[in-house]
Amino acid sequence: MKLRERSAQALKEMDLKGYAIGGLAVGEPQNIIIAVLDVTCSILPKDKPRYIMGVGTPRVIS
Repeated sequence: MKLRERSAQALKEMDLKGYAIGGLAVGEPQNIIIAVLDVTCSILPKDKPRYIMGVGTPRVIS
């Protein structure tokens, strides 16, 4: 999780127009996916779009 935090912080400092979050939904349990997203999204700017690549269905995402 520390690498995810460092990565999100480095990306935040780049002040990009949006962020893609990848490397998820490749076999890990849903609770791990949610934990990673909680950490990552808490660091990334709230006013910029985030794209979570290949994760979930509309029901899961809502």
